Amino acid sequence: MLSSTWAACRAAVCTITPRVITLGKDEAKRPIWNPRMLDSAMRVGFEARLCQEYRPQTKGKVENGVKYVRRNMWPSIRFTDDADLNGQALEWCDVVANARVHGTTNRVPWEALAEERPHLGRLPDRAKLGPYLRQDRKVSRDGFVSWEGSLYGRIVQVGGPVTKSGI
Repeated sequence: MLSSTWAACRAAVCTITPRVITLGKDEAKRPIWNPRMLDSAMRVGFEARLCQEYRPQTKGKVENGVKYVRRNMWPSIRFTDDADLNGQALEWCDVVANARVHGTTNRVPWEALAEERPHLGRLPDRAKLGPYLRQDRKVSRDGFVSWEGSLYGRIVQVGGPVTKSGI
């Protein structure tokens, strides 16, 4: 779900080098970009750059954000469907995650966003992002869905043999 609160993007994105981003490097050590990554960059309007290898300070803190959500939101949340989960997640972001003083920056995320917003570009309309929002995935007999080489559990009572997966 794309929140209108965060409907902006940066002009450049620094990323690590998993296979979903690059397919390797050529002889000159330049990245060979995954075609889906290039398509996404052109649709959304950003330039992808690789972080310097073995320089963690150039990478950012994405994994810590995932860990924060997993440890602080997931243990207490109960939901009935995607819409319920999205609503509760947005409320949790508004009331908890974005209202607290961030441990690394010592700033409130809402206040930092207010300062950064004038420097962010607009996201393209939803039609351009369509290929990246959902994909059909076959559900295995034991209720798992494969996504980017990993298996994710799914509540078997929801849907049938094919489910929509994605962001």
